[in-house]
Amino acid sequence: AQAALSNLLGGIGYFYGSSRVISDRLDKPVPYWKAPLYTSVPSRSFFPRGFLWDEGFHGLLIASWDLEIEMDIMSHWFDLMNVEGWIPREQILGSEALAKVPEEFVTQINTNANPPTFFLTLNYIIKHYGDRLINENRLGVLERMYGRLVKWFDWYNTTQIGELPGAYRWRGRDEKTNLELNPKTLTSGLDDYPRASHPTVDERHVDLLCWITLGAKALSEIAVLLGREGEKYENTFKYLSNNHLLDRLHWSYKKNTYSDFGFHTDNVILEKPPPIHQQHGPPTQQPYRRIVIKDPELQFVDSNFGYVSLFPFFLQILDPKLESTTRTSNT
Repeated sequence: AQAALSNLLGGIGYFYGSSRVISDRLDKPVPYWKAPLYTSVPSRSFFPRGFLWDEGFHGLLIASWDLEIEMDIMSHWFDLMNVEGWIPREQILGSEALAKVPEEFVTQINTNANPPTFFLTLNYIIKHYGDRLINENRLGVLERMYGRLVKWFDWYNTTQIGELPGAYRWRGRDEKTNLELNPKTLTSGLDDYPRASHPTVDERHVDLLCWITLGAKALSEIAVLLGREGEKYENTFKYLSNNHLLDRLHWSYKKNTYSDFGFHTDNVILEKPPPIHQQHGPPTQQPYRRIVIKDPELQFVDSNFGYVSLFPFFLQILDPKLESTTRTSNT
């Protein structure tokens, strides 16, 4: 445990530079403003840059070790928020960080989210250190951060919504590719977790619903701590944490598990096309391509049981009295 914590703390660094970003209103990427970032990194040798969703998990340990450092780290991250409430999910700042990133992953797209794990960190801080912050008159950082937290949550709750009330959908999946068995969902943090085989606007992602629910809970509790009006977020939390809504959108009665919903088929394979023969020189090898054996249909994506199935349990959204909770905990 000491070695793991030491490695995490040893990965805290200071970076300076600007991200490369693009929006649907721009023809080509532009530089974000230059800014500093104080953050830990997933790997000093391989990923020497800040990742938005990783940092919330790092913060659970860092806050336990030194609360002021963690509050400083979060403050730096929220200084990178634009006027819409969006924070680029990868912070590739400076030449060293840029040298480690393949070109296709450098540009950050302003419609794409990442799990808002700082709400997890803030929930932890309020639960374990709320009284200390009050007694030591140290609520100033949270006071200054509160407006940005509200803006951040509202960005998620407007840009990542699904087609049905209470449903949410990760953006950023490639609906046109035929080079992957199941298109990646980099924005979810669980890059290659199997989702609907054919991305459409009809998708519903259970993990994102759980993250938004957690965010509403955290904001309502921070509002109480700061003496602000938090009824809006408390009501949002009550609505989203209603297990009847969760079950209606995400419970697969066929497999007795929580799952995504979307345009999906399990009957796909990767097949290597024959090489292209040239008049001169060796034949050109072609990449594997996806072959759809059975057409997709709208259904629960319930062939795999994994992390996503357990998110309502992980983030403590489940009502212990409901049958679906019992089935999930016994799985």
